Amino acid sequence: MARRDLLDGFMNGRISEREFVTRLVATGMTLAAAVAFALSLAGSAGSATQARSTAAHAARSQVASFYGACASASDFYGTTLEISQCPAYFSPVGSSPYFDFWVSATQPVTWNLDSAMVDGTLVWRPASHGLSFRGLAPGYHTIQYRTAGAFGDLVAGYTWITPGAAPEAVAVASFGPSNSKAVITWGSQIPAWRTYCSVNGSVEKICRQPSGLSLNGLPAGVNSITIRATNGPDDPGRSAAISFDRADPAGTLSISTEGPWGYTPV
Repeated sequence: MARRDLLDGFMNGRISEREFVTRLVATGMTLAAAVAFALSLAGSAGSATQARSTAAHAARSQVASFYGACASASDFYGTTLEISQCPAYFSPVGSSPYFDFWVSATQPVTWNLDSAMVDGTLVWRPASHGLSFRGLAPGYHTIQYRTAGAFGDLVAGYTWITPGAAPEAVAVASFGPSNSKAVITWGSQIPAWRTYCSVNGSVEKICRQPSGLSLNGLPAGVNSITIRATNGPDDPGRSAAISFDRADPAGTLSISTEGPWGYTPV
């Protein structure tokens, strides 16, 4: 029986709780976690006083938990905490990271983002369902959910990458006497706070799209240009590296770019 049919059979009374737990264990779930999951489903199914939105949320969280959590923590007695919804590891451009959790017991659940501290102590905030973040800095972020377990706190954590401005679709046009001039243009899915350019190791200067970078008097031999897009003063940015030999720009052109996540996922 497929997992979806197994879940549907238990929720609709076609298979017993014992059989449901037995088959969960057969799929690789621990006995303690299987029992806790079955009890939570039975409890939510019989709660007629819950508001419809709460019941719908519980069903979504339990199904997400059953089919695979983003992260989980459990103890010997079956208390289980799971991050049931999370963004992709390479969070899509323009999206707001969204999280939800599922816990098998009634203990309070708290959360912490990026190991936030006050006076050297982690700051844990009361967790509510459907947590969303906006305006996060580009780069790696880690969220942790916490609840009490039999032998101390249970903590489930998940890490993802928030995208930032990056020079993309880089193009180079060479012209002028002996290719001594060139124009470099690029785009960016995310607007940059500032973009900096360096030519042949020179000090970075602000450059702008869509006008691009116009170069004059390029020296003979290989020329190297770096374009770096940032989203704020504390953002190291993401870069594109361009190089070509003035004697044959088209034949020697090399372009290496970082994506909005710092590098392009394969």
